[in-house]
Amino acid sequence: MKEFNIDAVILFNVEKLVIVGYMEVNGFDINEVYNIMPINNINKVLQHGILCYNKAISLHPESIASFEIQQLRSIKSVPNGHALHEYANLYFDARNPMMFKHRRRNDICVLRISEDVFNLNDVVLSDRNAASDYATYYTVEDINKLDFNLIFARDWTCPGDPIGYYKRKKVKCAEILVKDRVPQNLIVGAYVKNDLIKINLENQGFNREILINEDIFFG
Repeated sequence: MKEFNIDAVILFNVEKLVIVGYMEVNGFDINEVYNIMPINNINKVLQHGILCYNKAISLHPESIASFEIQQLRSIKSVPNGHALHEYANLYFDARNPMMFKHRRRNDICVLRISEDVFNLNDVVLSDRNAASDYATYYTVEDINKLDFNLIFARDWTCPGDPIGYYKRKKVKCAEILVKDRVPQNLIVGAYVKNDLIKINLENQGFNREILINEDIFFG
């Protein structure tokens, strides 16, 4: 097994690394990951978990993804041969270009997913937006190959360097890809940007911890 820079309680077996508690990867603590979710979908999420595109489509969920990006994702596969649309996608950092695009919306929340998601079978990591032509895919054991200095950077601007800007923008959206679905029990809470949205989320039956965090929504 490759050297893994993790400061956490960990268990090893012959097949995989098991993470208990939190990870410290290259100096960054990772104790939760994120999904940007329309609040209108919360009832479905509480019933079924966070589903991959192919499983969610029959439930007719609301989507904030652009048609063009979904078209790109529909023709991509990860190295194990599965289609990208067979994976539910999570972000390491929800304060990213996707959120910036939707920052003025008052009908979305950020679901907080336990680090236990890394222990699920068939989890794949992408070092940038998985729809990118330049995306590289890794196993959880190779998480330290991701550039967390860029993933957790406060912004992705790169004055005078359009190629650098494009790279930073894509890397900010590095993903955790979970085969089929993220189980409901791994959803530990949510972030919203104000009290009114918190009330709306509670009215949808969301019974986990809800925290107001304007910064994630570029407030």
